[in-house]
Amino acid sequence: MSKKPKDKFHRNKVGIKMCFRLAEKWNISDATLMTLLGQADAEQFEAWRAGDVGEISNDTLMRVSYMLGTHTDLRTIFTNPNNYYGWVSRSNSGFEDISPLEHMLRNGQEGMHDVRLYLNHWISGGKSMTLAEIKAFHCPTQSIPTKELH
Repeated sequence: MSKKPKDKFHRNKVGIKMCFRLAEKWNISDATLMTLLGQADAEQFEAWRAGDVGEISNDTLMRVSYMLGTHTDLRTIFTNPNNYYGWVSRSNSGFEDISPLEHMLRNGQEGMHDVRLYLNHWISGGKSMTLAEIKAFHCPTQSIPTKELH
C-alpha cells in the first residue's frame, strides 16, 4: 500500500514553520525573517506564524528552500551548534567581510543562492576562495559571437 503524497499546502506549511524555527536558532528578528522570505505583508506573516499557510509564491518557495538548504549545508560542515547556527551572522572574508546573512539581505534570492553556492563549494572540498572567485569559477561568463555564423 502506498502512502498518499502530501499536498503542496502541507509542504508550504511545513517549510514556513521550519523557517520560523530556524530564525529563532539563527537569532534573527521578525523583520529580518520577513525580508529573507520576501514577505512585505505583516498580516500575512503573522498568519504564517499562526500556521495559516496556503498558497505561496514561487519566489517565497525558493527562499524557503534556500534557507533550509543553508541550514542543511551548515549541519554537514559543522558539528557544534554554535557554529552551524551562528555562522550566518558572523563576518566572513569570503563575503567581503560582511556576514552571509547581510549578503542575503542585501541581495535577496540571488544572495541566498550565493550562500548556498559558497557552502556547496566548501562541502565539495574546494580550495578557500571568496564568493566572487567561486562565482567566476562555477559560472564563467560565456563569450557571445559578434558576427553571425554562415
